[in-house]
Amino acid sequence: MYVGAVKSNIGHLEGASGIAGIIKSIMVLEKGIIPPNANFESLNPKIDADFLNLVFPTEVMPWPNDAPRRASVSSFGYGGSNCHVVLDDAYNFLRMHGLQGRHRTRPHPPSVEELRSAVLSITPNNMSNGEALNGASTETHDGHLNGGISTNSNHTNGTHTNGNYRNGETNETDIRINGMPKLNGIIAQMNGSEAFTTVKEDATLLVWSAHDESGIGRFAQSYEDHFSSMRIPDSEKTQYLKDLAYTLAERRTLLGWKGFSVVSSIDDLTSLSKNMSVPVRSLSTPGACFVFTGQGAQWFAMGRELIAKYPIYAAVLLDASEYLKTLGCSWDLFGEMIKPKSESKIDDPAFSQPCCTALQIALVDLLETFGITPVAVIGHSSGEIAAAYAAKGLSAQSALKVSYYRGLLSSGLCRSSATKGAMLSANLSPAQAGVYIERSNDANPGLRLDLACINSPSNVTISGDAEAVTALKEELDNEDIFARKLNVNVAYHSFQMQAVATEYEASIAPLDIPSDKGRVPVMIASTVTGDFINPAEFLDPRYWVKNMTSTVRFAEALAKLCSRSKSKRRKKLDLAHRKELSFQLLVEIGPHSALKAPCKEILESQITYVSVLTRNQSAIKTLLTAVGRLYCLGHPLRLAVVNGLSTDIRSKTNTSAHMLVDLPQYPFNHGQPFWFESRLSKNFRFRKHGRHDLLGIPDLDWNPFAAKWRHLVKVAEMPWVEDHKVRQNAEQLVI
Repeated sequence: MYVGAVKSNIGHLEGASGIAGIIKSIMVLEKGIIPPNANFESLNPKIDADFLNLVFPTEVMPWPNDAPRRASVSSFGYGGSNCHVVLDDAYNFLRMHGLQGRHRTRPHPPSVEELRSAVLSITPNNMSNGEALNGASTETHDGHLNGGISTNSNHTNGTHTNGNYRNGETNETDIRINGMPKLNGIIAQMNGSEAFTTVKEDATLLVWSAHDESGIGRFAQSYEDHFSSMRIPDSEKTQYLKDLAYTLAERRTLLGWKGFSVVSSIDDLTSLSKNMSVPVRSLSTPGACFVFTGQGAQWFAMGRELIAKYPIYAAVLLDASEYLKTLGCSWDLFGEMIKPKSESKIDDPAFSQPCCTALQIALVDLLETFGITPVAVIGHSSGEIAAAYAAKGLSAQSALKVSYYRGLLSSGLCRSSATKGAMLSANLSPAQAGVYIERSNDANPGLRLDLACINSPSNVTISGDAEAVTALKEELDNEDIFARKLNVNVAYHSFQMQAVATEYEASIAPLDIPSDKGRVPVMIASTVTGDFINPAEFLDPRYWVKNMTSTVRFAEALAKLCSRSKSKRRKKLDLAHRKELSFQLLVEIGPHSALKAPCKEILESQITYVSVLTRNQSAIKTLLTAVGRLYCLGHPLRLAVVNGLSTDIRSKTNTSAHMLVDLPQYPFNHGQPFWFESRLSKNFRFRKHGRHDLLGIPDLDWNPFAAKWRHLVKVAEMPWVEDHKVRQNAEQLVI
């Protein structure tokens, strides 16, 4: 039996001595290394070590065999309480009981030669942050460095399974979506194409929380200093970043103030203080309202990077592609989404409408796997189709049908209509726009303009004959009023769309709702009526005809939602307060942040806005930034799924990452005092003068202009005072 102690390492810890012994024993079991007893000189002669079969190690040694490792920890309390704990190593315990678990135990102890080589290479001059440098061997556990000795053994219990990766290697997963080809095979083909080179870009969301606002800044500085002096081999950086993300997300207490950073590699942490978000205090009841972008924001590479990182996102696009073929679609939606710019037809309404809707549906499903669901939704123009899906008013297939025929008929209208349509965005109020439209229609009887969209209190979209739109733009330019023609050939939300209204209504019938009864419907404001609407109305094809032909009342509908959210929630006996709205964040779901300016004008900075995707920016980074904003507000998230560490939305432990144990400690705020000390106590502790044999010490309430001293005269301490008595029985002292 090998006997060791922790007191010789760190001294007396009183109440913490027992846990210190347990920590040391666990490290011994994990590493398979028995450390020597510090400062051990000689054994008590009363202990017969040979008879008792005891060994007191005086130098580091490996665990003597491959058998299960066991350690006993005894702690004898000063007050008489005794405790004894028996510990087994995790690897062998799990293996012998047929269990799977997460651990950091090496399966086999190091050899004597291996251990001796490692010990000789470790000196104070070549060690940094727990790593063996300058040629020293290192031990790799679960894809990151722990320091110590080298091992290449596999982890039977705790290896990466279920399609997860280990040490940078990918385990191909047989993913089939409704009998379609393997997703991995499709992604492999895309990786070989010029159009798909951007998907190789990746990013990770790192999160922190602190007790106070300045704590986030202290975290950024401490982590920046830590990683600036830390050396990690290039082959280990990817896995280390995954471990870091997992540790910060799942192995830290959530505190009131939160911050985040989106990093592309571990090297970005050396400038973390520049990339850290502004600290935000979490809310008790956070909520999000999804705002769905309408047509016109599409671009050829929208959301492309998400395909390789999130299988659920790619699966939804593949499902949409297959379903459109059943409607007679002659082109492949998934293939169109990954084409290069030179080959893309994304600006054709027949392509852009279903592609945008499929992308929005995929984003809704992806955010749901993150744990993000809206409390309210609103859609601008054709964006209301995906909003209806998010509100559980339409199934995914019905939403795709509505979008597909809308795009198909609009595209046909461009070629067949005798009217050449156009649209104009102008900084006018609805009332001002009405004056210009009426004046134009009166001046040009053969031409017509309509108010297509009320985007905000000071911005509208005007639609109609191209000649009238051009004339109006010239008039507004002369008056120095912002006006911009949109890149469309059809006058959406105008009289021109009436030409296909009847065919559109017949094509999209019938419509159905999602089959998942467990999904709870959410509040939705209609941009057709400008008011709240029952999701059941989305099943009527006539509603979608109105959505295509009538004015988009986005500003009115969004203001309605926000006014309901700003109202104070008061508890009611009939529990009606549970149905009231409460959201603090607008999340735009679409190819680009096209509604950013209108939303901010309507909200007047009362509610935070963020967009999931932004044109010409990495979809992964913009998505993670939006998720980070939700995290800061206190929204519960599945961060392991967000960072692609796990696909199991029900478990936090089914992940390819492992906890790091050598990160910087919590940076406490030492600038705020919590000990309120009285003046007398402070004067005593910081007194400038020591005790004088004759005068004693200065009075605790010392005033330098009226000095007072305090002294208790004791014969035992000052025997000479006996000779200074005036009378024998008197208590008078003469000095």
